[in-house]
Amino acid sequence: MLLITAVIIAVIELKLKCSSNNNTCEIEGIVKPHEAHATIEAYNNSDTTYAIPEEDGEFKIRGLNPAVYSVLYKAAAPYRDTVINNIQIHTWRNTNLPLITLHH
Repeated sequence: MLLITAVIIAVIELKLKCSSNNNTCEIEGIVKPHEAHATIEAYNNSDTTYAIPEEDGEFKIRGLNPAVYSVLYKAAAPYRDTVINNIQIHTWRNTNLPLITLHH
């Protein structure tokens, strides 16, 4: 009897940056594969916003106030959701997060 195990992954790249002209920040990133049909939610105690990635996986969430956020990646089955907590966004400074891999 042959047992075959498949591992399905999604790769996420996330970049945070702030605009100096209006004191708001944006989150931009990439989530793959497209088959995960992910949606992105950035939230904290006073703000919640969403994004749906383009066909190539890129997304942007603009107009965020500098604060601490969590980012939820909501994926379709068989991919698992994941959340990144305690993301500090500062005015006048870019914040880069590492790649995140979603597993099945």
